Amino acid sequence: MIVGSSDKHPIQTHSPQDCASLDFKGITTARLRLRSWQEGDIEKIHSILQHPDVNLYLQHHQLHERATIERLAQKSKQNIRERGYGYFVCEHQETGEVIGMVGLNYVEINAPYFPCHTVSWIFSHSYWGKGYATEAGQALIKYGFEVCNLPEIYACTTSANKASENVMKRLEMKFVSHFGFPGFEE
Repeated sequence: MIVGSSDKHPIQTHSPQDCASLDFKGITTARLRLRSWQEGDIEKIHSILQHPDVNLYLQHHQLHERATIERLAQKSKQNIRERGYGYFVCEHQETGEVIGMVGLNYVEINAPYFPCHTVSWIFSHSYWGKGYATEAGQALIKYGFEVCNLPEIYACTTSANKASENVMKRLEMKFVSHFGFPGFEE
């Protein structure tokens, strides 16, 4: 795995626990709306994750299984309510279509640099290569620093996932280290 970090422009406006008290209404960018989970989203995300290229680097997480997505959605709703962040459903602003999910999460695993806050993205294959992951990542990093007052945000990807590594570079994240993510074989 590769880990990159961003510690750009944190502003001291809220303590991290204050983020949950802000009554999350969604994050809007020029083309995207990042929001909490709603009725019907599990099926849409499940469908996106059935594409073999989308699921290629996620197989360890078993995200192609509906039950896993149901647990993820429930935990995400709880995290958004309690912390102000989690995995968000990503909608295309113009069409309202669910095109993926993106996350700002606190990840607790036994690995270097963890526990920490991470940003992540999963998009429908038909939306790859159009800048959506970078746009969502920028919005999540800004939200994490400016609203949630997080001191640092990381992103991780497998060494083989050059597209996500390139998104991390476009997010101006700096390379930190290669490490072994528990359960992943490179």
